[in-house]
Amino acid sequence: MMEESPVPAAAAVHRWITVYVATLLGMQSDRIDPTAPLATYDLDSVDAVEMAMQFECAFSRPIHPETFMVGDQSIDALAKRLADP
Repeated sequence: MMEESPVPAAAAVHRWITVYVATLLGMQSDRIDPTAPLATYDLDSVDAVEMAMQFECAFSRPIHPETFMVGDQSIDALAKRLADP
């Protein structure tokens, strides 16, 4: 029987995405607007693949790279979607 991956808390996911994007862009994390669409930060498919792999390493939870490329979702919305209900 396969064990399900644990679902991380929203605050941990939110902080991880914020810091990851800030590091990728060479910015301070407090300069990242969590309400702005991720598309604002011009992430490309290579960034999304790397981000998905790093997310899986950090949270032991695989996610598809497209998760970070979908339309107008913000860090706030994405954190809620990926975290504990």
